[in-house]
Amino acid sequence: LGCALTSLDLAHCRAERRGAVAIGVALAANQTLTTLDLSVVNVAFPNILNDFGISRADASWIVTIYNIFFASLLVVAGKTADSIGRRRMFRIGVALLSIGSLGAAIAPSLGPLIVARAVQGAGGAILTPATLGLLIAAFPLERRTQVVAMWGGAGALGVASGPSLGALVISLSDWRAAFWINLPLCTILLAISGRFLSESPRSPSEQRPDYGGASLITLALAALALGISQSEVWGPTDVRTLGCIAGGLAVVAAFVRRQKTHPEPIVDLALFESRSFTIANFSGLAFFAGFAAMGLNNVLFLREAWGYDILTAGLLTAAAPVVVAICAPFSGQLAHRHGFRPFVVMGPLIIAGFMVLFTALFESERQPAL
Repeated sequence: LGCALTSLDLAHCRAERRGAVAIGVALAANQTLTTLDLSVVNVAFPNILNDFGISRADASWIVTIYNIFFASLLVVAGKTADSIGRRRMFRIGVALLSIGSLGAAIAPSLGPLIVARAVQGAGGAILTPATLGLLIAAFPLERRTQVVAMWGGAGALGVASGPSLGALVISLSDWRAAFWINLPLCTILLAISGRFLSESPRSPSEQRPDYGGASLITLALAALALGISQSEVWGPTDVRTLGCIAGGLAVVAAFVRRQKTHPEPIVDLALFESRSFTIANFSGLAFFAGFAAMGLNNVLFLREAWGYDILTAGLLTAAAPVVVAICAPFSGQLAHRHGFRPFVVMGPLIIAGFMVLFTALFESERQPAL
């Protein structure tokens, strides 16, 4: 590291080295586990459909259940990490991802596969805030904007590597290999975290995190997802469809009431009094919903409409996330200097413009350049 061999400099070198290891582990975990597990299933989706002989509505739960558990447990997992230690939660998250990956790899039917994906989603929700907390603590305040941008870029790289890596291993074996590859990665991360990561200072609270609220929002999202996904099978006006959606909305209302009175709410509703906070969050919701849907639809379109093989489809869908991963560190630096508003506005406009262009130029024949 180019430091003089004084006791002070040696301590500084060790701190820098520990910080480098921490960021390496954090980025690897974010890239190869949480986002990879989210995206790798996209390319395996058609193979799972054929293997189990199930409908798309049923198979959509393989993706949906991961997202439900990830989203509903994320905040409560972060607060739990503050209380019991981020390193401990990091290791718990990696362990759950290992268990879920093993269960998915050996699942004999759709039901066990969905349960395994739920365990993976819970592991990802536990891992993500612990990872970010460990990462931020390893660097000084003036570098945190760039570090968080790198963390986000690594997530995009995980999204990018998921389809291409998944396509490669599936083409060599079958769709189960997309889950087997997680096990050695999880084992390595558990070993590295036990050796190099230091436990974070704990900030115990007199109040427990709102685990009841997390259960309510999980149930609400599951009911809404069931009603929407099965509407194609049951019919949009079927009593089962309407019942699931109405039940989901009722549970959402119960969740909101709970957040108003709980001392440690998952969502602090007072934050929505800020116009900037509200607009930013709803904009992010719309953007990431579209981005997630685009990932799966692109794979299905490339394979079923344009007839590409699995490896080619995986490589083609990796282009956009790779660009995100490359640009993220630079955009973080620019946003730190010039403010976030121009980039928040410009990014969605660029995406929308190119989607309109794609629609205008689209033809039924293969067009790899698009």
